[in-house]
Amino acid sequence: MTALAKWSTPECPFVIEYAPGALEGIRIAVSDAFFSAPRGGAEIGGILLGKWEPSRLTISSYRPLDCEHAFGPSFTLSPRDRAQLTELIASVKSSGEQVTGWYHSHTRSHIFLSEADRRIHSDFFPEPWQVVLVLRPDTFVPTRAGFFFRDSGTFAHRILLPGVYGRAARAEAGV
Repeated sequence: MTALAKWSTPECPFVIEYAPGALEGIRIAVSDAFFSAPRGGAEIGGILLGKWEPSRLTISSYRPLDCEHAFGPSFTLSPRDRAQLTELIASVKSSGEQVTGWYHSHTRSHIFLSEADRRIHSDFFPEPWQVVLVLRPDTFVPTRAGFFFRDSGTFAHRILLPGVYGRAARAEAGV
């Protein structure tokens, strides 16, 4: 098994451990979608898989959601996308895997949670320990990423992953 990277901060009530290869796979997919079309490409997303134990959330893999982009290049879910997300979550749960949260990219804005993002989270990821990973690709600097986690039922915290996310982070993690 590959060594897990660990992230923690005093504001977060639990430690987040993640497989560097899983986050690297997400980063590559986000970058590919970013460069797929002029002026910011398409935003993408999917679910994070792993395990929850008291005081520790482990992210070991992910599954992409094939968003139809019915409303343009942003990651805005249509009724069909919402149904597909429901099916994706159900299929993962039936296989015995645990959904630890979800991820998506913002290609035209900063790392934050929009009202639509908050609705997705409250509708599909109700557990207090389920997180959101938001990635912001760029043409000239490494992709940046941040975790959002609930604090007393709200998203009071956005914590960026330490350092740069890209080549330097991969080398540091041995990926």
